[in-house]
Amino acid sequence: MDDETPRAQELDRISAYFSRMEPDLKPIALALRKHILSIDPMITERLKSGNPTYSKKGDVLWIYALSKQWINLGFFRGAELLEFDTEGRIEGTGKGMRHIKFKTVDDIDRLYLTRLIMKALALDGT
Repeated sequence: MDDETPRAQELDRISAYFSRMEPDLKPIALALRKHILSIDPMITERLKSGNPTYSKKGDVLWIYALSKQWINLGFFRGAELLEFDTEGRIEGTGKGMRHIKFKTVDDIDRLYLTRLIMKALALDGT
């Protein structure tokens, strides 16, 4: 019988997700994960559709790799964040979802990202 709690099992699945990443992308994804979780202690992390997804009231962000050259940070309501994108890095043409590409850890501008994530959290549940 497995004595692990459901949360511990979920964390194991999330860790496995990151461990399977391309070696060049893993540090980027882990740095994004650490930063996201540091912004607000109420942010929860779980796998959704096979990707780490970050929520508060509802889904706000997710980390995914569709390429071997970069990591995407997706915003479920990214189209509503365009006016706050001071660096012009939000990409995509979807009605709601948008993303930012990260090719190196140095691409992670923590102040810029914190501002966008805080705006995304403010949209959460509205």
